[in-house]
Amino acid sequence: MALAAAYSNLAPVVAGTTAGMLLANAPVVFLGKAFSDRLPLTAMHRVASALFLILGAVFIYRAVHHAP
Repeated sequence: MALAAAYSNLAPVVAGTTAGMLLANAPVVFLGKAFSDRLPLTAMHRVASALFLILGAVFIYRAVHHAP
């Protein structure tokens, strides 16, 4: 959005940002598929759940203690 607002040529900005996202995400998708076949799914779910709960607690704590 910021790039599109800063430059008058919308098509090249959209094409460039789309290409950049594809180049950044494509290797991660393929590596993720390769690793997901080797890692236990239940363990990944538990780690993801724990991380989500920890980050949620941290942000709630920060919001409560930084309230005016």
